[in-house]
Amino acid sequence: MDKRVIFAIVILAVPFGIIGSVMAFMNAYSGWSHFPGISRKKKTAFAVEMAVLAFIMAIICSGVALFLFRGQ
Repeated sequence: MDKRVIFAIVILAVPFGIIGSVMAFMNAYSGWSHFPGISRKKKTAFAVEMAVLAFIMAIICSGVALFLFRGQ
């Protein structure tokens, strides 16, 4: 893989991935807060899982977008 492509993925994916992860965490924790039977530890674990998945999706999507638009 070309160094410019890796650099572009890092520049695009990391900031947007962090923003998306924070938003996913807040949304998931808020959603799970409506269930009083779930412990706070478990709500936090579910929300962190969603945040990690959002970060991974941001990296994958930026890689796919760079791959698709590399020749244009």
